[in-house]
Amino acid sequence: MRDAMENGPTIATRTITLTTTGTSYYAGGALGTVYVDLGTISTASRFTLHTWWPDTFVVYRIITGPLVVSDVLSFKLLHDTDPGFATALSTETFELITVGTTYAATSYAIGSEFRYVGPRATKRYICLGILTGGQITAGTWEALFEEGARMGPLL
Repeated sequence: MRDAMENGPTIATRTITLTTTGTSYYAGGALGTVYVDLGTISTASRFTLHTWWPDTFVVYRIITGPLVVSDVLSFKLLHDTDPGFATALSTETFELITVGTTYAATSYAIGSEFRYVGPRATKRYICLGILTGGQITAGTWEALFEEGARMGPLL
């Protein structure tokens, strides 16, 4: 990986497509289809099997379908000891966003980012997801891990 000062390298950039409210969606499609396998990371890397570099952020960025009042999203990171996410599944919830009350915003435009400090430790397989609620019925998001302390426009 390059130094974080040179554009902030990203890991596992995927899209998440939302279609209905009250549903969980995952990077790359169905849970267990696309994931990061920390066991394949080189021993020469700053990352290890279960421990992330301390300056890793989880980023969710709106690509299509801006958020408006009454849209509700919960950003999640799922991790498991099994690539099918069927055994020791754990979920880290970063934040519940209710548009119109969270940050007192009434809408979030395309390109808006939500950034969270990555977990310090996880199980071997990880996947990012979004749980929808409220009025949200559509939209595409980019979900990724990024190195570096750059702050997004919203937080």
